[in-house]
Amino acid sequence: MLAAPALAAQGTIRGVVTDSLLLRGPLPDAQVVLQGAPHTATTDRLGRFTMRDVPAGTYRIGFFHPSLDSLEVTAPVRTITVADDRITDVALGTPTANALSRVLCGRDLERAAGVAFGIVRDAETETPLAGAVVRANWFVWQLVGGVGREAQRVEMDTTGADGRYELCNIPNDIALTLTAESAGQVTGDLSLALDHLDLGRRDLLVSLGDTAARRAPPLSSADTAPWMRPPGSARLRVEVQTAQGRPVRGATVGVRGTRAAGTTGDDGVVRLVGVPGGSQTVLVRRPGSEPVIAMAAARPGAETVLTLRIGRDLQQLPTVAVTGQRTTALEREIRTRLQLYNGRVFEGREVERVASGSLAGWMKVPGLRVIEDGFDALPVMQNSRMQPCQPNLWYNGALISSWTAWELRTFLIGAKRMEVYPRPANQPPQFLTTNDCGSIAVWG
Repeated sequence: MLAAPALAAQGTIRGVVTDSLLLRGPLPDAQVVLQGAPHTATTDRLGRFTMRDVPAGTYRIGFFHPSLDSLEVTAPVRTITVADDRITDVALGTPTANALSRVLCGRDLERAAGVAFGIVRDAETETPLAGAVVRANWFVWQLVGGVGREAQRVEMDTTGADGRYELCNIPNDIALTLTAESAGQVTGDLSLALDHLDLGRRDLLVSLGDTAARRAPPLSSADTAPWMRPPGSARLRVEVQTAQGRPVRGATVGVRGTRAAGTTGDDGVVRLVGVPGGSQTVLVRRPGSEPVIAMAAARPGAETVLTLRIGRDLQQLPTVAVTGQRTTALEREIRTRLQLYNGRVFEGREVERVASGSLAGWMKVPGLRVIEDGFDALPVMQNSRMQPCQPNLWYNGALISSWTAWELRTFLIGAKRMEVYPRPANQPPQFLTTNDCGSIAVWG
């Protein structure tokens, strides 16, 4: 009987997959495939993979991953040669951001810059919108004649037939304002933060049928109140949770640029009505915690469900804590502060009028003016160098950071009183911060 010929030992492919776009490190759970052979492998948490018993030959090897699908990016394919009884090492990775920038934008990436792209769709039909204008704007400080001035920067693109846009070389280390407009209808003012990443995808919805999504008219100096969006046809169900998944009671939830706002109940849920259709910015605040900003795809005539986790806890200053304080004692403190520091107080109907958008009350505060902020009016003061500054905002003794005009109006809805101290050098010590500006204190 003839002996069977011995089989030659087959080769092994060993490698690692890295992501230079989002994770900037090893890419776990990537599916590695070998063209021309029935061999596949899945990377571990360190991006490593191994293929055994591969016949000798020349192959093309690549990989797939859901993150590449979301970015509409194809991973480069490499050619390797496998020899019997040998280990072939290979390194795979996503294309570099600079290479993608050359493809998408026709130029290299600048320092501390990234590319944002996505598809703009009709909120009613979800079909791509051609000819939609997408804008990202931000502010930079410039020295002009030795004086620091704030200048606005804008990057914009118009979508093609597939609804796709690219915003090239936008800052990736600051938050920008993003909008999409089509046929006079516009999204809300959206927050775009790339968080130091080189590439980010943001798909946007524009409602062509919801009258609340109309573009706002420009604010005129003759206006006594800023233009407000009418109630929209979309609804939001927002559930706010802790990092451990427990419901958060008493969190304030609002949609930027609208009157849609509310407070979560015992189940951590709040339902907002009258939301304009299209992409909108939802902001969640709870005194003592970092704010949460999210983008919501509001469907006209329907309810959109959103689950958000509250930010980490922040330390509150004990000098401004008012928990358990009687209203009469608080009123005496306010009166004393007003007399000592020459402040202005709003109470009762005055607070209601300011909350409704009236500018008349702000005009009674010397050293304060208002500027346009989306669909609201933002109170602005002057710092010690006589430059415009955004006041410190306190709500029931907690400092609110990075606030906007619509948030202030949300806090004023149902508030009992508001203190205003426009001069940075003459305000109560418990309201002093490193921000060289005056203060606004709202008491609910």
